Amino acid sequence: MTSKHQSLSRFAILAVAIVLAGCSVSVSTGDSQGLSADQLETELGDEAAAQTGHALDAIDCTNGLDAEVDDATNCSVTEKGVVAIWDVKVTNVDDDNDSIDFSWQVQDGSQRLLASSIVDSIGADFGRQTGYTLTAVQCPQQEISAQPGTTVTCDASTAEGETGPLRLTMDGAEGMVVNFSWDLPTGAS
Repeated sequence: MTSKHQSLSRFAILAVAIVLAGCSVSVSTGDSQGLSADQLETELGDEAAAQTGHALDAIDCTNGLDAEVDDATNCSVTEKGVVAIWDVKVTNVDDDNDSIDFSWQVQDGSQRLLASSIVDSIGADFGRQTGYTLTAVQCPQQEISAQPGTTVTCDASTAEGETGPLRLTMDGAEGMVVNFSWDLPTGAS
């Protein structure tokens, strides 16, 4: 595959922007026991949807939360091509009202770009720069670390029958936003 332009293109996979600095919520537990993992997943999903207007793609919490200040757990969250770990922690317990307050934030360094999201992310720009319609990208791993400097070379295919390498370079992440650039390695054909 040849490129009409060998310029580097930068993209950001944007997911739930509300979690950049973390958020908190107060929920009724119905008793003084806390929240099960399933209840926590529902509460986090509902709160994210209420704040952004759309649902998370997936959420999986390792444990629930006990009704104890500083009790904590982790949840794996997927949203719009980004997977990250959210640290969730109880910040207040109201025994009189059987409710707890908890907060969450994205664990720094846990963000990963899903290879399956690349075509949707860069397809339009790829077409403008190369004149080809990007149809598939196969990477060595399905989840690419968003750590700055991480470079992965994937195999790209187009609707026109062209194939060749596509290099992704991670520029880092903040919250559920992964920044990366792509190019066609020099000498790619």
